[in-house]
Amino acid sequence: MLFACHGGFDPVHPLDSGLELADGPQQPYTVRHLLDSVRFTAAPLVTLCACQASITDFNNIPDEAVGLPAAFLQAGARHVVATFWSVEALPTVLLVRQFYRYLDAGQPVEVALTAAVRWLRQLDILTFQVELASMRRALDDPAAFVLDWQASRLDGPTPFAAPHYWAAFACHGPLTV
Repeated sequence: MLFACHGGFDPVHPLDSGLELADGPQQPYTVRHLLDSVRFTAAPLVTLCACQASITDFNNIPDEAVGLPAAFLQAGARHVVATFWSVEALPTVLLVRQFYRYLDAGQPVEVALTAAVRWLRQLDILTFQVELASMRRALDDPAAFVLDWQASRLDGPTPFAAPHYWAAFACHGPLTV
């Protein structure tokens, strides 16, 4: 399952942290909802391309983690890939596309995420332009406009080498290596 949406962590009421889905179910995907009523039987991986999706409450319950990753794992997901802070659309799309390519090639989740991060960090400007052209063909006009605008601000031979583009992503769940 891949969620590409807005997310947020509520430090005062961590059970109300969740995902904001545009055309989603009547009940939002909050930690409370996931813990109370959602069960996945065929979701070995949940990818949350949503800001602050990895943050957990550790102040009120120091022996447990209350947050979206733990809620999805308890609901039946084997692994959850999520972010700790707000992320930009363009590097996120690039990273997640490459992550799923590695998964499709048979890599375990944590290996695929590590490899995708390394790929994004080392992505040169020429390869990036090829990837951007491929994404433009796959997206509608408004989404392509956002990617083009973000691309226009890039600089240097490896534009995504800085940690703020890739370090927010974390894999939750058991190691499979």
